[in-house]
Amino acid sequence: MRINVENICQLTNQDITLDGLVEALRQRHAYFASMGAKASDHGLLEPYGLDVDKKRAENIFRQVYEKREKFNLNSNETKEFISYMMHQFCAMNQEMGMVTQIHYGAVRNANEYLFRNWGADIGGDVAAEQVNIVSNLKPLLGKFFSGKNENEGHLVLYPLNHVFFHTNLMLERVFPRVHTGFPWWQNDNIYNMEHYLLHLISASLWSSSGGPVCDGRKILSEGSRFEVFDRVICRALGKLWSTGAISKEGAIRAVKGLMVENQINIFGLENFL
Repeated sequence: MRINVENICQLTNQDITLDGLVEALRQRHAYFASMGAKASDHGLLEPYGLDVDKKRAENIFRQVYEKREKFNLNSNETKEFISYMMHQFCAMNQEMGMVTQIHYGAVRNANEYLFRNWGADIGGDVAAEQVNIVSNLKPLLGKFFSGKNENEGHLVLYPLNHVFFHTNLMLERVFPRVHTGFPWWQNDNIYNMEHYLLHLISASLWSSSGGPVCDGRKILSEGSRFEVFDRVICRALGKLWSTGAISKEGAIRAVKGLMVENQINIFGLENFL
């Protein structure tokens, strides 16, 4: 934390304080927004969004930075500080008309042997089996994504463990600005993508799905990846059409929505067409 805080504060000529960190991040956020960025993406073990006052966040910041104390990912202090920062990020996104994305539930470097000998990102990551979603997110959702005014932004939730799809869909039904993200990473396969789409039609609306997105690190395979996404979408809708669960016209509208129109509406991509 110390090196990252120092770097970004020095880059933007800010004091190394909580206010300085938030202001530095706000300046960098504004820069990316000016360059056309449409969303921020946050990778969290749990999707924290608790109500935490500034004084408490400042105390935690000083504990870590000035006293060099360390907190593990499951500590209350870590949850509180991430929650405070997520409120700041959502406020920045709302101001700039950007979407907030949260990818949650990845337990990193689960195999200590692999991590110790070959380092991070070598296949030692697994999906968390226990994630506190609703109580963690309720304060954040009520403040920024409740649908109480038209200036609110959008939040897209991506769970690594597919068993949390239903919880996301329930939040999507209750909070108009919340969307369940298309399956990613270990769920990015034909079975889980089709399962998600068929689950979606029974629990929420096609028009609320964030639709498939592609990892920027896989830019050379983007075309083939989206071809798979599109084929799975047509396969799932074809099953519903063949059984009479949806009309041909409804299936066509759903295909257009899932492949193109939902992303345009949620991410504000009208000028990209």
